[in-house]
Amino acid sequence: MNGWINEARSRPPDRWRLILDLGQKAEGGGRRQKWLTFRGTRREAEKKLRELLGDDARGEFIEPSKLTVGAWLDRWVEDSVKPRLNPRTYRKYKGIVRLHLKPRLGTIRLQALRATDVERYRMEVGVSSRTGQIHQVVLGAAMKSAVRDGLVRSNVVSLATVKPPQKRIRVSVAWTAEEASAVVNAAKRRSPQVAALIALALDSGARKAEIQGLQWSDIDLDAATLRLERQFLRGARKDVVEFGSTKTGKSRSLNLSAETVALLREHKRTQAELKLANRPIYIDHGLVFAQAHEDLHSQSARLGAPLVEHHLDRVLEHLIDATGVRRTTFHGLRHTSATLLLAANVQPHVVQRRLGHAAIATTLDLYAHVLPVQQADAASKLAVLLFGPTTGR
Repeated sequence: MNGWINEARSRPPDRWRLILDLGQKAEGGGRRQKWLTFRGTRREAEKKLRELLGDDARGEFIEPSKLTVGAWLDRWVEDSVKPRLNPRTYRKYKGIVRLHLKPRLGTIRLQALRATDVERYRMEVGVSSRTGQIHQVVLGAAMKSAVRDGLVRSNVVSLATVKPPQKRIRVSVAWTAEEASAVVNAAKRRSPQVAALIALALDSGARKAEIQGLQWSDIDLDAATLRLERQFLRGARKDVVEFGSTKTGKSRSLNLSAETVALLREHKRTQAELKLANRPIYIDHGLVFAQAHEDLHSQSARLGAPLVEHHLDRVLEHLIDATGVRRTTFHGLRHTSATLLLAANVQPHVVQRRLGHAAIATTLDLYAHVLPVQQADAASKLAVLLFGPTTGR
């Protein structure tokens, strides 16, 4: 590639045109040229031209473009995020781009985006805020794709001094066996659906969205088994249920206790009666847990529609108030299930499979606080094997 400088006569004297010869056109008939406007002294313009020619010699030349950050983010969300990630994540990323990143950074040329722009953005939304961290992660992923596609030389988000902190694993409160039992008993007094819902959540350790997307075809009551292969996606249109794969993209099967199965049978019976009594208006999606009369608190509520997050949160809040146990989130039922299993000396790899963690390292990181008890028990049992029973041990 060759290049030269031409003074922009019709402009102020500190403006220069850098003309780059990009070679013969693919279709023939002339050469491709790129004209760039540079502001500064002639010496600075010459330095810039030498940098561009040096980049080309090293194979690092990025053809200048007027593509803006906003235009690239729109393209990236549709071409990269939408095909690869689940619809819930796609909608979340699209909302962050439309409502936050584009209004503040969208007009900047992609190749002109600097780390200081990212730092300034983080200062505006809050350096330590979780929201700011998520936005920076989204922007960083978009810039990483831009580097891969040869649009920019480096990912400036990774150069920003305000970086997302190391991932911290936060665990909701896990109940003791006594607390969990008290909540189950309170749930039995509420309704068959609430009883089955709480029992299944504690028994299976399933994620909230997996429970929301559970269908009767996934449960074999005679064999006392459950198969988790989908999750309910928020943002579904009215009267349309939208499902996606589980968080890890894999299905899993697990066994249920006889007590949970009994509660599920009773719930299925009462749900069938509800369907029969409300055939004209009941929306039957085959869901195990669906909106009943006690869940119809808004105009958009429908008998048979999925239990959305605020339904589940309201149920849990009522049970916590009724029993006086420690407050936790619905996700805390999952953590309670895992904690109680590990405390009962169930092997971590078994707990991992029940929870659906992609790697056992995740299970061990989350529940390391339970494992010391098992370590002490293991040491005592090994001592018996090695040294024999000892009085007073």
